[in-house]
Amino acid sequence: MYNRPLAEHVCTKTSGSFRRLLTLIITGTWDASESCDPGLAAKPLYAAGKGKLGTDESVFYKIMAHASFSQIEYVFEEYQKMTERTIEQALKAELNGDFYDALSAIVKCVQMAPHFFAKKTVQSDGR
Repeated sequence: MYNRPLAEHVCTKTSGSFRRLLTLIITGTWDASESCDPGLAAKPLYAAGKGKLGTDESVFYKIMAHASFSQIEYVFEEYQKMTERTIEQALKAELNGDFYDALSAIVKCVQMAPHFFAKKTVQSDGR
């Protein structure tokens, strides 16, 4: 249809952090294993956002675009134990725009994929 790779098309239609996240996802950098890497925990995420001035988005990329869903769930649980706030609260406080929307969608999908896709289906139906 577009006569070019999807990643190339996405790069011409998006920018910034949102483009970087989508490119990482499209190019297949996900860790499909179901094992949890104890080194991929909440501390780097906290240090990337709440723990400093500004936001180090590369940590968000590493976790959200590279880790398996089980690893991401582990990070969310550890983050909440460490900070006493949910990952949704952290994202809302640290990010905005399309990048926030994309990470928020990943969070919702990781936490409850059937509910996420059912809601998107209803929304697309115009109800």
